[in-house]
Amino acid sequence: MPLNFKEPPKEFREAFAKGLTEGARIYRRHKPDHPMGGEFSPDRTERPLEIFSITVTALRSGAGLPDATSEGWRAFLQERQPLRTVDVVRSDEGLVFLGISTGPQDDYTRTLLDEMCVASEFEADDFIPRLFRVKPLNLAALWLASEDPRKDMLIPLPPVSKPFVEGQQYGAKEFDRLLKDAANAKAPNSQVFFATNK
Repeated sequence: MPLNFKEPPKEFREAFAKGLTEGARIYRRHKPDHPMGGEFSPDRTERPLEIFSITVTALRSGAGLPDATSEGWRAFLQERQPLRTVDVVRSDEGLVFLGISTGPQDDYTRTLLDEMCVASEFEADDFIPRLFRVKPLNLAALWLASEDPRKDMLIPLPPVSKPFVEGQQYGAKEFDRLLKDAANAKAPNSQVFFATNK
């Protein structure tokens, strides 16, 4: 398979399992007839994406895409309609299960991954799929990481703000340049509320 999905570390897999098990318990107790309760199965996650991020302050100080740090993991629930994802992120108190979400960004990401798994242009190199985001810029992108960082590709996910174009494939160098331009153009005291699936 041209896309090489990296397995989350043990502590993240355990956090996914704990959160999904608790979700199932709540539904069985309070909504026993609701079909949602059967969907919280710890062993039915797939296509995990490590989540990377970087701050606007760091970008303005000269940092770039290579300086992004891991903040957690996202995984898809198998064979579910509507499509659903689960997130676990790091915090000062440890790992936090953010729950189950669904929305256009999840659908778009999964469609891209499905298409890339059969696309001939991805057969020459294995890419590790990641999720990259900069919350104050309202930016999220599918990051295809290669062993050679110069071959990395990033694809902005909806909703997209200028200068990025939804669905366009950017090389790492071009994406990094646009990323810094967007950070430098952002008003220092403005706030943008970021929603990953709205």
